[in-house]
Amino acid sequence: MLGTHKAAPAALAFQVFLLTADVLPVAANVPTLGNKAEGAALCALAAAATAPFTLPELNAAGNDDFAKLHALNLSLPGPLDTKTFKHKTPHDDWQEHPPDAKASDTAWKANYPRWLKGAQYIENNRANDNDQVKAAIQGLTQAQRTVAQSQLQPILAAANLAEAELQQAQQTLRTAKAKTLTSKLAKAAFGKEGGEPQTPQDTDFFSEAISSTRDTTCDNAAGKNAKVKTIAAAVICLCSGAGTGSEKHACFKAPSLNADWSRTGDSTRTIWALLKPFCGGRSGKTLTADSLQTALEQVLNLIYAGSGAAFLGALETGATCTGANTAGMCIKFTGATTRSAEQITTSPWVAAISDAIQTLQAVEKAARQQAQATTTLRSLLESALATTAEAKQTKIENSITTDHQSTTKEKDCSTHKTNTTCTENKCKWEGTTEKDGKCTVDGSKVTTQTTATAGKGDGTAGTAASTGCASHFTDQKECEKMNEGKEKHVCAWEKGGEGDKDKDELRCRNGSFLVNNQFALLVS
Repeated sequence: MLGTHKAAPAALAFQVFLLTADVLPVAANVPTLGNKAEGAALCALAAAATAPFTLPELNAAGNDDFAKLHALNLSLPGPLDTKTFKHKTPHDDWQEHPPDAKASDTAWKANYPRWLKGAQYIENNRANDNDQVKAAIQGLTQAQRTVAQSQLQPILAAANLAEAELQQAQQTLRTAKAKTLTSKLAKAAFGKEGGEPQTPQDTDFFSEAISSTRDTTCDNAAGKNAKVKTIAAAVICLCSGAGTGSEKHACFKAPSLNADWSRTGDSTRTIWALLKPFCGGRSGKTLTADSLQTALEQVLNLIYAGSGAAFLGALETGATCTGANTAGMCIKFTGATTRSAEQITTSPWVAAISDAIQTLQAVEKAARQQAQATTTLRSLLESALATTAEAKQTKIENSITTDHQSTTKEKDCSTHKTNTTCTENKCKWEGTTEKDGKCTVDGSKVTTQTTATAGKGDGTAGTAASTGCASHFTDQKECEKMNEGKEKHVCAWEKGGEGDKDKDELRCRNGSFLVNNQFALLVS
């Protein structure tokens, strides 16, 4: 239950509703240190709001590792033709969107920005002899490249998810709210985005110049147009008396303290100079969402309800904050009956600090998210490089397979006992007559069969293609005939891309980029 003139215990949660209770006079005067708890809570809030804070920096390591992963995937089939990403004539500038032919392709729209990062990485590192991607693919046979690219796909899928988390985190860290957080808090505390003013004017702390009619200012703490617009203004209303009685020690007890509400034009400056030694300290901690929220809740938990209004500070008689110890040393939120009432939550300093708490929570989450995504992407890159290195071992496995095939073939050939049956089964007859001799393996035919198997495909995996566009490599007329009857051209008579040995020569080349294995796995 609420007391008759003070707040419920500070342990009450911020969202707890206040019951409306009439404020009844319980003493003739505001006693010495009658606002001690309120003054201490307000000063602690000001200290928390102006505590040191450094916005977490953007860490580009994860972005770079993500680009390397896609660069590796694009590099495995062979040299990349960057015209796919510079698809508008004269093919000089990177394009942020897919070619028109792929504009409605869902897979292309999703993957193109990722591929673009990989392509840009490749181009930016063409002259870098220490590039990890170059080192990873160096010495790989085409068969090994195919194996590596296939095994790379689940790693890329995980990397795409991690990079989405990274982008989300970095977007939060780039927001204007994050960048202006400390200046907004300084303004909520002392009225200036640059921090506490050395010689504050009335309009720094209050929304207008204060006058001898104190209650017209301190009674106006409610809503976005409140005259009490800063924490420092609230401290002045609660801790400076209207005379020389006990109210001069309402918040802080010191023989020399006489923070009277001055009637002069520089009253705010005069009063704050007297109160600042008791309220200008720093917490010694860094700014966090938890520390700021705790400090705000400690203040809000001291607010209590009266007749049609809520108050922070001592109110002995009446319903106005005149500053006299026989009336009230307080701030008044007219119309508020709960701590969560709009009249309180939209008051300038309360609203600014509440908004800053949300921003801090988002920034702290983003910092953790960026760190986790960066770690994940580094781990995935290491896995991808290890996978590529392991793929080089397939060369040994291929040799074993070939030896096994030769052994099997040798056994098969040895079963033939005549020249005729031996040669009909692609074996070699070593003998002088039809039946006098030995049937052995024909090594040239085994080699031919192996080469033919390795060469199957669309001709873009690094093998010498004898079909498709490449079969008309130097014949423009036959090249153009390949497009007859087809909805989209599959061949083009044009110069090569970066990395092609004959890039400056007109040749018959694949006209559809999907023919290139760089993208076949990703869009399947």
